[in-house]
Amino acid sequence: MMNTPCISVIIPCYNVDSYIEECVKSVISQTFRDIEIIIVDDGSTDSSPQICEELAKQDSRIRIVHKINGGLSDARNVGTQMAVGEFIFYLDGDDRLVSDALYLLYGIAKDKNADIVQGNFYYDYSQYFLVDNRFLKSNAVISLSGVKAMGELLKNRFIKNFAWGKLIKTSLAKKHPFVKGVYFEDSYWMYLLIDETRNYTIVNVPIYYYRQRNGSISGRFSLRQLDLLKGMEQRLLFILKKYPMFIDLAMNKYWEMAFTFFYFCQKEYRSQYEDYWCSLNIKYKVQIRKSIKKSFRLFCLYHLQEQAPPFLSAWFFFERIYQRLFSKKLIKIFHV
Repeated sequence: MMNTPCISVIIPCYNVDSYIEECVKSVISQTFRDIEIIIVDDGSTDSSPQICEELAKQDSRIRIVHKINGGLSDARNVGTQMAVGEFIFYLDGDDRLVSDALYLLYGIAKDKNADIVQGNFYYDYSQYFLVDNRFLKSNAVISLSGVKAMGELLKNRFIKNFAWGKLIKTSLAKKHPFVKGVYFEDSYWMYLLIDETRNYTIVNVPIYYYRQRNGSISGRFSLRQLDLLKGMEQRLLFILKKYPMFIDLAMNKYWEMAFTFFYFCQKEYRSQYEDYWCSLNIKYKVQIRKSIKKSFRLFCLYHLQEQAPPFLSAWFFFERIYQRLFSKKLIKIFHV
């Protein structure tokens, strides 16, 4: 490749032979052509490597590296180190892009001089899509300072931990590799990028199909979710040092997630999650008592679990009823 590409698309690939061709072709067919495509085969044992090699014969922009299995973080890190584009875009091997996704994001990145540009996305189910359209008007573009973006990350509304679906300056991505050997690696990573971001821009246009399947890591409940909690605790400690104005928000999100896992996990995992949840209540007792006063819901949950645990089931029952009747978080779009 003679010229330096504008965008390096990094695709980790591990045993996704049912999806990888559709994924890569969604990148090949992008209306924005000035890209390189880096596929990192992370020791696949199915036919994924052969499919990728055949695709590489069809497009000279594709580079493939085959490596021993090291996990998603390791695969992304290898691709990031290989990248030479001005921006990086992470795309998981079982997902795909809208045809003009990169054209839209790159144009906004240059227009706004943004370090990170994030699009909206579809939850891609077999018969329909779900899209979150609550907070921004359709096609709206907003730019946030790093501080405001950090607040939004903690609120988990506009900005989520996902590495995919974002155009990221390569210099920034290379500076913060993913933590290897953990699940939910994005939770250890996203806040570090935002901390060094001057301009974080969001466009409310769905550009990414996030496939929902039973076999995915994020779709199974197990002890792997403890990695997510540990990542949230690291983020909490980081916020405590650098963003004290957000400490209540970070503490509440951490406590709520730990309580949710403890309360709803399967019986075989309950003791481990209970131990973790109890230990954090001891470790952060003073801060928790202070921060939950900022949230009526968490204040009620905290005192119910302390003083009237049997009423928690009733609380969650009525909460589900309320959400079904009045909460319109996601719009359902059936496949044509």
